[in-house]
Amino acid sequence: MNISVKLTVLTFMLIAAIPLQSVGQRMDVSLKNGSPVRGEFKDTSIEKLTVGSVEISVDNIRNVVLSDEPLEMKTARKRFEDSRFDDGLAELDKINEKISEKVVEQELDFMRVQGAAGSALNGGKVATKEAGRIASEFLKKYPNSYRFYFVVDFAGALFASSGMNAEAIAEFKKLANSNLSEFKVRGNFNIGKVSLAAGDAKTAATTLLEILNAEDNSESTQKIKVIADPLYAKALAFDGKVDEARKRVLDLIARESSENQELFAACYNVLGICDKASGDFKSAALNFLHTDLLFRGGDSHAEALYYLAAEIWPKLEKADLALEARESLKRLYPGSFWWAKLNK
Repeated sequence: MNISVKLTVLTFMLIAAIPLQSVGQRMDVSLKNGSPVRGEFKDTSIEKLTVGSVEISVDNIRNVVLSDEPLEMKTARKRFEDSRFDDGLAELDKINEKISEKVVEQELDFMRVQGAAGSALNGGKVATKEAGRIASEFLKKYPNSYRFYFVVDFAGALFASSGMNAEAIAEFKKLANSNLSEFKVRGNFNIGKVSLAAGDAKTAATTLLEILNAEDNSESTQKIKVIADPLYAKALAFDGKVDEARKRVLDLIARESSENQELFAACYNVLGICDKASGDFKSAALNFLHTDLLFRGGDSHAEALYYLAAEIWPKLEKADLALEARESLKRLYPGSFWWAKLNK
């Protein structure tokens, strides 16, 4: 074999030996605002993802699809979008091949966090403690990931659902201290929510009012502000300002669309809390039933079932209805803060 042929063979051997990740993983990033970004993964930090020559603020990421990701990841993503978290995790469990691309491995690990947290927080098969362990491992393994703040949010929610309020607030403070407006607002919103659960209505009211007065009017922040409004009213009610709280939520109900089920469920719960504080347990029952019958699903529904089971039906001497509400809470939201609170 002459020297030129040897060099040609050697060149092909060297090219074949180069790992694929040295070429760069291609990403397709859909955004909350703006056109999708497609290109080669370049760099990541907790606040920015660089694809090609484009720097993307992580709070603008809607979804990420990778060119070399297994088909099961695509299927799992669709299952998560439909809130079928256990089914999505089952898809991820089918992945047997070793993932050589680090950014694909990172996204796969993130999806496992997403699925486990979704399952734990929505009454699925994954225990809250196990979901928390998976989230904690991700944060240790990927301290500079563009998914960092998303996982911190999951970790805080898991702590809160277990009644570990101090730990939850510590996680949400990481969001509140972010340089990114949406995470800052989301962190403060959750601090207000957990402060209420811990019985600190004054701190909750102060934190939530800051959100409502924030100048950021982006679409994502506006959605948080709308939900922060009834939560602020709840803080007022717990602080003894029942009439002010009632007026605030009645104005919201008159102004907003009932298609926003999350908002309306929160509003009717606040009305129930106001009625309870005024000693009108029959009206409180009607308002919590409004949430139970018309706005099912989510944390506010779990809250309504808690109040019916723990305080309203017992006060009205309806033991059978209290048991029914308790069983519904156990069946639908076994991993929730409200089920844990009922069993303290």
